[in-house]
Amino acid sequence: MKLHRMLVPLALLPLVASAQTTVYSTNFSSGALRTSGSTYNVGDWTLAASKAATSSAGSSTPGLSASGLDFGMGSTTSNVIQTQNRFTTSSVTLANTNDYIQLRVVFTDKNNVLAGNSTTSSQLSLGLYDTSGNNPAIGLSGTALLSSAASSPFATGNAQTWEGYLGRFTLNTGSNIIQARPVQAGASTGSANQDLLFNGVSAGFNNPGPTGILNVTSASTLGALTNNSQYSATLRITRSDTTSYTILYSLFDGSSTQLQSVSTTATGAGFLSNLSFDGLAFGYRFAAATGQGQVSGLTITSVEVANFAAAAIPEPANIAAFAGLAGVAAIGLRRNRKV
Repeated sequence: MKLHRMLVPLALLPLVASAQTTVYSTNFSSGALRTSGSTYNVGDWTLAASKAATSSAGSSTPGLSASGLDFGMGSTTSNVIQTQNRFTTSSVTLANTNDYIQLRVVFTDKNNVLAGNSTTSSQLSLGLYDTSGNNPAIGLSGTALLSSAASSPFATGNAQTWEGYLGRFTLNTGSNIIQARPVQAGASTGSANQDLLFNGVSAGFNNPGPTGILNVTSASTLGALTNNSQYSATLRITRSDTTSYTILYSLFDGSSTQLQSVSTTATGAGFLSNLSFDGLAFGYRFAAATGQGQVSGLTITSVEVANFAAAAIPEPANIAAFAGLAGVAAIGLRRNRKV
């Protein structure tokens, strides 16, 4: 028997391998921001806010250009705003132990995001979701807004069906949050069912509230960000085993120095099984002292979603077969050398 014929079966056996791939990436040279109408294409961006969205300067409308996705809120003492995106139709499933998905958002704080004049209710949040094939809602940033008021046409569908995980940093406190956001399936008929990031406020999801809310105490507090400075936020969800995920949320400055990081394990009530990630959200809550309203806003300059897939470990029987075939191949090789 020729040696190459004996080696063919070896190539067919599953080997341990891993690979990281970029699932989605944009620097906003393409795509669209949808704030009105009914057309949505996968990869487009929408806004959802508790008050009418503006540019980050507060003086015009939000926009998307080669400079990035720019949005904010006019002068107010309290608001939540977020951008939502269904980024792929080829969803990412974390099938094996150590598989992970990571979302990285690079942004410039243009106006008072986690600002020094804010209260400790001010927050920065990032999330990854299973969309169930439903696009985000269009039109929740102008006259129709995130609200707990009843009888909204946005009570069902769109992001109401999304479920996943989010990380949230709170200004000047060591207590931050990583939580599971379930499908909003209760009796509420408000448009707050479309919120993905900010439960516990009138414009935030609470129907039901977070499944297995996870408060994470940081080693240090996160101080105010600096206007016109660049930052990056990352959220990584790793499959720990068949009943848990490890979730890591981090914030870096423009020189990649880590400013804050929190992590925890989502298990038990906080474990959402059979997720297939294809949606994201990023946004902030601004809260100032009474009578100290401020313009707030930011510009996102790039977004990347990466998937690391660790191959399954070969079955014991396959490992034994591999060893046996390798032994036979070695014998064949010695005989060939004697000829």
